[in-house]
Amino acid sequence: MSNAAWIERPPGFALDANGTNSFAATSGSVLRTDGSYTVTAWARLANASKFAGVVSQDGSVSSGFILQYEQDTNQWSYVIPTKDATSPPLVRVNSSAPAFDAGGPLEWVFLTVVYDAPHKQLRLYVNGNTTPDTNGNGGPTVMPAPATMWNATGSLHIGASRYNSVVTNYWPGQIDDVRAYSGVLTDDQIYGIFTGSA
Repeated sequence: MSNAAWIERPPGFALDANGTNSFAATSGSVLRTDGSYTVTAWARLANASKFAGVVSQDGSVSSGFILQYEQDTNQWSYVIPTKDATSPPLVRVNSSAPAFDAGGPLEWVFLTVVYDAPHKQLRLYVNGNTTPDTNGNGGPTVMPAPATMWNATGSLHIGASRYNSVVTNYWPGQIDDVRAYSGVLTDDQIYGIFTGSA
């Protein structure tokens, strides 16, 4: 952990990051990013004035995936740099609804990203919302995955991401209960983590 602190969030503690130079990182890779995986996290922004990374896993030059807040569109975004290179092309899966209402409170949000290798799909869930309503609203945002996914073999970063060989997009706020799974969690499993029943 670098330049971050812990803040109480029952039943435990959450990472409290300053948005300038703080993050947490594992000593090595946690996932194969060229195979199926699921990553979940609770996150709360202290301010929504910048791009900010929730979770990512490093390659040498770029992250293999990035779960982040995109300030210019006010959306949650699941980003796949298509190669471990400077300024790589990006595939984005953006939340279907705004991350926050204009002028509204910046509340805790449960975020989930899924790479489903057999179906070549990227999926982004917000607050465990797995089922669209009768108007087709809600449910995960789904996009085709890049034709080739590469394996990022570096650290899992919490509260930052890597781009053009630099750790950047530091998170201003709190992050809690980050979970990384090899394989695809079902909608029921994702909803169970959101509700605390899993």
